[in-house]
Amino acid sequence: FCPQPGWRSHKSYRPLTTASFRLTRVLNGLLGRASLDPRLFHLENVVLHAVCSVLVHRMALSVMGRRHNFKPALVAALLFAAHPVHRESVASAVGRADLLCTIFGIGGYLLWEAASQPPDRGRGRGRLPTARVLAFRLGGFVLVALSTLCKEIGITWILFLAAREWVSILARWRRPCAASRNSAGGGSGGGENRSGGGGGASREEGHRDRCESPVPVRQLGRSGLCLGLPVAAYILFRKWLMGDAITIGFETARRAENPVANSTSLKTRLLSKAQLHALYAKLLIWPHPLSPDYSFDCIPLVETLLDSRNLLSVVAYSAVIALACTIFATLFVWPGSLSKSSSSWILASSVAILTFLPASGLLVDPGTMLAERLLYMPSIGFCLLMAMFLDAIYPSAELASGGHPDDQPDDKKQDISPAPPRNMEQAVSGLISSLAPLAPALLMVGAFVHASRTETRHWSSEKALFEAAHRVCPRSVKVLLNLGILRRREERWLDAIELFDAAARIDETFCDPSYWSGITLLHIGDINAGMGHLWDALGCKYNFLEAVKALQASFSMLRANIAEDMPLLSHTLYEYGERLSRHGLANLALTPILQAGVNYGQLSLNGQRLQTPPATAVTRMYGFDGAVILGHSNYTSLAYTSLKRAMEIYRTLKPGIHDIHGQDKNKGKQARRIRGGESAQERPSILGPMDECSLHYWHGYASLAVGKIREAAMFQEMVLRGFRNSEECVQLRPFAVGQMSQILSVWKNEVKGKGEERRWNSLLDLLRTAADAPT
Repeated sequence: FCPQPGWRSHKSYRPLTTASFRLTRVLNGLLGRASLDPRLFHLENVVLHAVCSVLVHRMALSVMGRRHNFKPALVAALLFAAHPVHRESVASAVGRADLLCTIFGIGGYLLWEAASQPPDRGRGRGRLPTARVLAFRLGGFVLVALSTLCKEIGITWILFLAAREWVSILARWRRPCAASRNSAGGGSGGGENRSGGGGGASREEGHRDRCESPVPVRQLGRSGLCLGLPVAAYILFRKWLMGDAITIGFETARRAENPVANSTSLKTRLLSKAQLHALYAKLLIWPHPLSPDYSFDCIPLVETLLDSRNLLSVVAYSAVIALACTIFATLFVWPGSLSKSSSSWILASSVAILTFLPASGLLVDPGTMLAERLLYMPSIGFCLLMAMFLDAIYPSAELASGGHPDDQPDDKKQDISPAPPRNMEQAVSGLISSLAPLAPALLMVGAFVHASRTETRHWSSEKALFEAAHRVCPRSVKVLLNLGILRRREERWLDAIELFDAAARIDETFCDPSYWSGITLLHIGDINAGMGHLWDALGCKYNFLEAVKALQASFSMLRANIAEDMPLLSHTLYEYGERLSRHGLANLALTPILQAGVNYGQLSLNGQRLQTPPATAVTRMYGFDGAVILGHSNYTSLAYTSLKRAMEIYRTLKPGIHDIHGQDKNKGKQARRIRGGESAQERPSILGPMDECSLHYWHGYASLAVGKIREAAMFQEMVLRGFRNSEECVQLRPFAVGQMSQILSVWKNEVKGKGEERRWNSLLDLLRTAADAPT
């Protein structure tokens, strides 16, 4: 029940979904299975989807208000159960979140609706007692809250409850208008109102006053506030739980996963989002073709207004705008038009639109460009709309003449149940006539069933799944990557490398193929090329740890192959350690660099001149790009030890090195101090001046870090006295000046005797001279 920390988390918080997986694992153990059986996950998802379909039927009955005929509600449930776009949510284990979220969301709505419109209201029973109303509403709110703990988009059910409350308030506000219009129509055709006295007139005047009254803004605002506060509380809760990332959106999405969110052009983002919305609508109406992955570059971005794909966006948005205008006019413009049937259309549209908001990218950018599982809950509204649309075109036989019974006044409702058949022929004829209006709906359900069976077969194995996805999205980088991994399992190495290279060419920012190409090349024996890809993979945080392990294994193989070639082995050790240090792996880089320094020292003693000197091999680890290691308390002493070891090698290679007091430690007699490059001229060394200055500077740096003030002063003095005659030392002069300033400020409080005082003053003069010297 705690969120996953770190960047690997996609910032979701779904404890109930996670708990359901744990229960599945427990059940798997009770069945005596040694390993997890995927069929158990699939079976549970199928059962949950069946429960969702039954709840959709109950929701359709509630939304449409058809207690006398449940056929349209049955059509909605069948369309939902068979829709091919649900295959990802049902066939994959991760789809459990959508299933549980839908179950709790619909359950919460049904409880809320039971409190608002109790059953049997036309049979003389009053409203439910206040305690039961509060209990139902509280229960509905708790179920909706549980849906958000299954998946974050469950919060949209609260928005739907708010929409339902607003429609109910506006329906009560508009009902007097309808009564006034009906009474006026009745008075013009008969004698009731003409001879009814003042009572009817007064009622008509009252209805007209209510009809002309302003919109009940206070009631709408009160209900919106009551249901909006939980939404705000949930957002604050996620912010407290996840830190700054309160959504699962752009902060975790790469270009390969959501290229629209990563586009820098506003025009491209708007046009591409409009295209995605049209594609989502198209998948609901015509779910073909389907793919488990739509990553870059499956759906190219729309960058210009002249792109022909904009036509589909125009059609989709025209339909949405027409629907929105109709809803607004029904609610606020046309008096008396908000009947039960029109309320049903508004609520069904609200389900589709509100549950689609998180996936639309209008509020926040989702973590994927397009995904079929994001249509699981919006498809509820689509199925309700389709069922009502088909029923409006082909009305049921029972309602063809009498209209919708719930749209009629209670005192005028009639029993429209068909008379019992007199013989078998009449019974068969009645059955055919009653099923005839359902023929278009049944054809649509049959087409969905066939498509679902065909598409679900692709989920039988990973190979079938990604090969089918490759046929739909041949340029999807993630499809190419996964297909390449499958080719590796089949030991088709060259095909795998070709797929990895294709994915890398399509999206240069997609770093995952580098790792897989590297280990594949290592497997076929191309060590150098494989290590090159693995070095590139170190810049990819998604495969960083795996790349490090593969590099260590490949380096062991390479080291065994070149063990007898000491110069090549030393150079390889150095390059390996230096690359590790540049990628922040100082703890892994230290061993090969120290070993390289020892090898270089031995080779130098044997008279071999190397391109990479021993001092550089040991000290570059702590150079300009890696010196930060010395500021880490865990590595300070280790840095000092390694640099001291490098200095020992250096003194062995250059026996003429002097200490600061002018004593030659190797010869045991007085010698003049080192000034500039004079020592290098007297005793030529295989080391370059940059290597000498670098070693002195970093040894002094490490000495100061471990508290050896006088030793640090000695080495920084060598750098400051050598920069005048060595162009290479000029680069280190400003850093040495800074180090010497720190050394003298610390040493000032520890000066003992006149000898140390003279020594301190001379270093201060040297510091001033070096600081004032031109660059």
